[in-house]
Amino acid sequence: MEKFYNYDIEVKYMNIYNDLIKKCNTEDNLEYNSEDVINICDDLFRHEILLSFGIDDIDDDKIPKILEQAYDTTNKYIDWNDIAKHINDARIKLVVNDDSKNLFYLLFSFDYFYLIHKILKECLVNEKINETTLEELKYKLSCESN
Repeated sequence: MEKFYNYDIEVKYMNIYNDLIKKCNTEDNLEYNSEDVINICDDLFRHEILLSFGIDDIDDDKIPKILEQAYDTTNKYIDWNDIAKHINDARIKLVVNDDSKNLFYLLFSFDYFYLIHKILKECLVNEKINETTLEELKYKLSCESN
């Protein structure tokens, strides 16, 4: 079977973002500010998601099929409805609207992609998800708030 998702990509955008934002908040005389960090890391996020999907353009017609395959793969190992119970942000609850696929698709956004990438890798390589990874996702969803 052809590999539909490139889990070998090292997703670094969130670690870089956290490190640079921390520096912006604690150090003076930096050559960049928090807006620069957001822009740089957003570009890196977009690059990493394209590499993970094995595509060159975010408008690629393959994305819906890749997402569907990814959902079907993770759905074997995760009760997405249980994960949704941990959502704390009213805006996210509105978007998810009790639909596990909506939650899954949301996880491909900047705030969560590093986690769904890790989950997909664990599903595809180990055919299971580490409980620590699930707890990290639940915690992240529960901490997001208005």
